[in-house]
Amino acid sequence: MTIKNRLNQILNLSFNKYRMELMGFATIWIGLMHVFPELFPDVEIPIIGKIIERGNLGVEIFLFLSGYGLYCSLNKTNNVVLFYKKRANRILGAWLILGSLYWIIFGILSKRIGITWLIYNASGLSFWGSGVTTIWYVSYIFIIYLLYPLVYIAQHKTSSSVLVIICGIVLINCTLSVVKSDIYSNIEIAITRTPIFLIGSYIAQIHNSKQESTDKMLLIVWSYVLLTSFLFIISPILQDSNHNIAVMLYRYGGGGISIILLMMLTVVFQKVNMNVPFVYYGKVSLEFYLISVFIRNIVSLYVSEVTLTFFLCIIISLSIFFLSTIVANICKRILDRIVFFNVTNN
Repeated sequence: MTIKNRLNQILNLSFNKYRMELMGFATIWIGLMHVFPELFPDVEIPIIGKIIERGNLGVEIFLFLSGYGLYCSLNKTNNVVLFYKKRANRILGAWLILGSLYWIIFGILSKRIGITWLIYNASGLSFWGSGVTTIWYVSYIFIIYLLYPLVYIAQHKTSSSVLVIICGIVLINCTLSVVKSDIYSNIEIAITRTPIFLIGSYIAQIHNSKQESTDKMLLIVWSYVLLTSFLFIISPILQDSNHNIAVMLYRYGGGGISIILLMMLTVVFQKVNMNVPFVYYGKVSLEFYLISVFIRNIVSLYVSEVTLTFFLCIIISLSIFFLSTIVANICKRILDRIVFFNVTNN
């Protein structure tokens, strides 16, 4: 088999077949990052701690799979109204109901409660206005869901439009980081990750074309993977000289690294029968993400000023992780019964 054919074979791995398992892996990785290094940044766990610290790459995995999944969904039904209804049913309950409950509890405990403060935070506006990252992902993906049909239409007219949009986003990010660095620093965690979402949509188009990937498509995807992976590697070098640029390169670089991880994981899930726990976390991914962040933030109100032993920190972190797992499962069962819009099965 030639190198070209091998690369083509790797590119055409079925991410959609193992989408739930891949989402589950990302959920676990992100969850461990939330309850370990983000809650106890001074606690160092040998070897595995460095892997957990990179849990933010799970966000890139999620965004890639979101782009991939949204393309497949619209390509299957070609029904924008149905598309919006399904997305709304998936996120509105978790976002508005769980989010509102959290901000009420957190507001009371932190003595900040107020109707304006509650609406500002529960709506997600606090992320875009003040850089409050508690539910940043939901606020961001909501915008992505609203705009995606326009991306899909442009992509179907010409697949290269995705590349033009990516270049435009990179240019906007670079300009914003210089001209309005305060605004950029508030929202960079979201806008710098948009390219990997679009690459997911682009690769989904390749997979759904029912034709073998062309040389041009192969070149584009693998060039993206290699270039962004290189940016990921060199980003620490610029950390001291230009923090904003270093973080930007790290975010962009995470896209290439996440695709490599996705390919490796897909092969593993094909070969090894260990899918059940990953499918479980994949099904409750949104609820687990929100619940784990909420519990962590509430716990941090009480442990931030207290000196704890290494083992006690580990016990607290693991307790939050498994408590979040249980609560997320309960919330998922309840939220599945709440339907904002009726949809027909296809």
